[in-house]
Amino acid sequence: MTWLVIAMACLLGVAGCTRSYVDPAVQVYGSVRDLADASWVVVVGTPVASHVEAGDDSHADTMVTTVDVEQVVKSRPGFNVGGTVVVSQPVGATVDDYPPVLVHGSRYLLYLVGDDTQSTVMFMVGGAAGQWIGVEQSDPGVFVQVRSDPLNDLPRSLTVDAALG
Repeated sequence: MTWLVIAMACLLGVAGCTRSYVDPAVQVYGSVRDLADASWVVVVGTPVASHVEAGDDSHADTMVTTVDVEQVVKSRPGFNVGGTVVVSQPVGATVDDYPPVLVHGSRYLLYLVGDDTQSTVMFMVGGAAGQWIGVEQSDPGVFVQVRSDPLNDLPRSLTVDAALG
């Protein structure tokens, strides 16, 4: 339960705004369909640039990463995904529950949500639950969870065809 409160506080701190939806970072996902339903967009892409934005006493630092989009698997109606998405992730030494930062040049399947329909910055759904890395060497069509969470009932690996459940 404690990690849920921490995750919610961190995500709200990163966003710096009031959200108009139920925060997907504090939900437990019983299936890939649940994870996909909580996402505004699901994309396959490769991080190409990033920088750290410093937080203050009440907000964590954030890693802001530009991801080149290779494939849009799902897009929320009215939300246009272009050739890139910008993903904001909390970073720092104060909380261990942050998802690992996106690695440049690696291929990812990402489940993302924004804070309003005009936002260009996206956030990972469910923290690490929404971050899957490609296993190019063994099977280019397979993605594995970057960090699994025993509270979520998600498979260890996924293909793009199974990304929406």
